[in-house]
Amino acid sequence: MTNVFYMELNDLDYELERGAEILRVLAHPVRLQIVHQLVRKQTLNVTELQQILKLPQSTVSQHLHKMRNHKVLSHERKGTEVFYQMDDKQVKQALYVLMG
Repeated sequence: MTNVFYMELNDLDYELERGAEILRVLAHPVRLQIVHQLVRKQTLNVTELQQILKLPQSTVSQHLHKMRNHKVLSHERKGTEVFYQMDDKQVKQALYVLMG
């Protein structure tokens, strides 16, 4: 008997796992708002997101950190500022499906 936990994932399985991971990460209203703003404006830093969302900087940073860890968004450091952007096509597709 083959142990399914030790089998390699094929491409479809990988895509399904990635899709499920994206949905888990986006399963919070603040993170959905952040992704929505990044799709609309393309590149934003923490301060700009904080002003748009009217949330404490620490809250915005925590959500950005979680999304960075799961590779839901990309970032680029310019001096002391970090700019975030949405490049993942699967994340954009998930957002369009969820937001309509």
